[in-house]
Amino acid sequence: MISRTTATTATDDTTPWGREDAIALILFAIYWLAFVAASPAPMQESLVDDAYIFQRIVDNLWVAHVWTYNTNELVNPVTAPFYALLLVGAKAFGFMAPTTIAVVYLVGLLALGFGVYGGLRHRGRAVALTMAILISSAHIPVESWGMETSVFLACLVLSSLAYVRGMYICSGVLCAFAALSRPEGFALVGILVGLHFIEARVILWRLILTFLMLVTPWLIYSYLTFGHLLPNSVAVKAVQHNIGWFKTQPSWLVYFLSQPKLLWITYPLALLGFYDAIHQVSYQSRFVLLLVAFGLLQVAAYSLMNAPVGYFWYMAPGNLALDMLIVFGAFKAFGWVSDRMAWVQRRIPMQDRRLILSSAMVLLSVSKLGMSPMKLIKPYRLGEEYRQAGEWINSHTPRDNVVAAAEIGYLGFYSQRQIRDIHGLIHPNALPFLKMEEWDWWFKSDTPEVIVTHLPPWAGEPFGGGWSPRSILDFQDHYIRTAVFGEVQIYQQVLATAE
Repeated sequence: MISRTTATTATDDTTPWGREDAIALILFAIYWLAFVAASPAPMQESLVDDAYIFQRIVDNLWVAHVWTYNTNELVNPVTAPFYALLLVGAKAFGFMAPTTIAVVYLVGLLALGFGVYGGLRHRGRAVALTMAILISSAHIPVESWGMETSVFLACLVLSSLAYVRGMYICSGVLCAFAALSRPEGFALVGILVGLHFIEARVILWRLILTFLMLVTPWLIYSYLTFGHLLPNSVAVKAVQHNIGWFKTQPSWLVYFLSQPKLLWITYPLALLGFYDAIHQVSYQSRFVLLLVAFGLLQVAAYSLMNAPVGYFWYMAPGNLALDMLIVFGAFKAFGWVSDRMAWVQRRIPMQDRRLILSSAMVLLSVSKLGMSPMKLIKPYRLGEEYRQAGEWINSHTPRDNVVAAAEIGYLGFYSQRQIRDIHGLIHPNALPFLKMEEWDWWFKSDTPEVIVTHLPPWAGEPFGGGWSPRSILDFQDHYIRTAVFGEVQIYQQVLATAE
């Protein structure tokens, strides 16, 4: 597990699962119950704003049978259709939003932890349980609460696990679910098929055909319905790094690499963990190296595309890979030291060192040495204010009013109004204007009845920059502030009176 000496005591891949494994997984589930209970906010209050975009699609599918955000605009607003369909299934079983989103996300985290445990069980149950806890409760998965992140990571882990166990059809199914949870999930198929061809000189047709059978129907539907294979938000995010707030931020690679608190400790541990993973693969599983390969490929691709840094959940695969290597490196380093300390060898039996090392890994994570250290679930910033504003709009404005806002999740769900996204993620006609940083595009084209802004104003909002003098005058002449909820304020259009 840690050295040649301790590796002989680890559980072999072929060892049947037994009572010890059941206890470990029960402890993992209990940990998450305690984690949720100890967090300062209920799961429903921690949902990322974009999570409610998924729920809006679910509601429109349920009522109007259309896959879109605004029922009168035929645009695909999400890159994770599989996650949206899971929410539809939860709704069919009677779960109500926002509980639906929180429960599905938590199930995804549990599946992620179970997959990590199964993939690392050969290195010892204590190591596997520790890693399952650290990976599932790292800050990227926790702060992405309600997004597709947990399900996407779970599909990556479980498909890799199925592959190394020789379950190629199952791996193909899970690869398809990963690809339908994030576009970069398509790369996983290439990694698995390519690795198999290098090792066996055989094309893994079972995996490929299973994958295509599940992915192709969605691609055909998307192209025939929306005219594109990918949603409009991908095209907008591809240019965001050159506009507005995004161009003031560091590059995606710099932002990614600067996450750890103590770089001079973190990355040497990761290199040591990489060495250990390569050493282990010579006689054990390739599970870890598959996830590392995918994570590093995703980081390289996003860096080359110069992706915008504001969407932190995109860093989850890279963080998963490096977190694993960091923890393995720490296990390796601690084991090397303990094997050479006479008092440890005399006082602590070999089989008990795993428990000590597992505890050390938990402390390591809490002390913020990892790429994404553990954090408790916190309320989403402005989530309560958005909810109050959305409910106010729902009860104080006509149902045919259009609401313009920079963040559209909470406001769209609670207001139940047609939404105009100031940042253009759900409007194909916005892209040319955004490229030229004409942030008042949404105001000039068709003035909405309601505008939701922030204090201080964000990019694209009135007085937030990028507005023409004419648009500023029109806003001042025709809108009045009618409600304020903390940093969130609501403006309504004043109808002209006949002279």
